Amino acid sequence: MSMAATLPASPLLVAPIGNSILRLAAPTMAVMIAQSGVSIAETAIIGRLGTEALAGFAMVFPLVMLMTMMAAGGIGGGIAAAVARALGGGRREQAAALVPQSGTAARSEHPSAWPELRDRGWPPA
Repeated sequence: MSMAATLPASPLLVAPIGNSILRLAAPTMAVMIAQSGVSIAETAIIGRLGTEALAGFAMVFPLVMLMTMMAAGGIGGGIAAAVARALGGGRREQAAALVPQSGTAARSEHPSAWPELRDRGWPPA
């Protein structure tokens, strides 16, 4: 008897493609909508401070977006790849160990989280 006959089929392989894509894309769409809302709110708040403040914000906005995309894409992609490799290799313990480390890595990108990370002993000595 082959291994394939004993394992259940993956839902990604047997479910309708439209539903699968929507289910996989929904969290990313929610994050993008939330980030757009935050950007709109920031612009509205800074716009109330005057045109000089809005002009200053316009100067640094591309750098802010660059850092956001590098953090989201680089950290998220790297962690997703590491977890996928661990799960694909049957190493569930290793995948589970990556979860708290991913939170530390994501928080390390934002300076407001650095005091919390120092309290938790980061960076390691």
